[in-house]
Amino acid sequence: MAMTAADVHGGALVSKAAEGATARRTGNGTGSHDQDTPITSPGGGDFFDDSAPDTPRPEQRFFDDPALDRLMGVVWALATEVYVLRDRQQVLEETLAASGAINRAALDAEADPQELMDKAADRDAFVAHLMDNLMGLQAAKGPVR
Repeated sequence: MAMTAADVHGGALVSKAAEGATARRTGNGTGSHDQDTPITSPGGGDFFDDSAPDTPRPEQRFFDDPALDRLMGVVWALATEVYVLRDRQQVLEETLAASGAINRAALDAEADPQELMDKAADRDAFVAHLMDNLMGLQAAKGPVR
């Protein structure tokens, strides 16, 4: 079953707004306006006419500091990539197990003490590297003056 914009974005208000934008784009709407000027939707929010797809639109803002919006964009992009990797790994494991190439129980087996120590050291180094940036300990790209 195909989903419509109304299904995804909460019903008729978005659907009506999209119909209005389509009507303006095709010349079947009433009145004209500057495409960079927001149009108030029936639900009270603003949307922009997308008749000129190459025209840059204002950046979406959710937080007072635009850097937080960009950071959240990075977090969501990474979360999306993690999910894709997780899904593909699961499919790969299922395919390999079905063909007899791997034993699923062996994948879930606990590592021996030396392997656990090695993995813990690797994990700690990885987390420390991530935390350097959060703690403001970024490496200089050149000599400090």
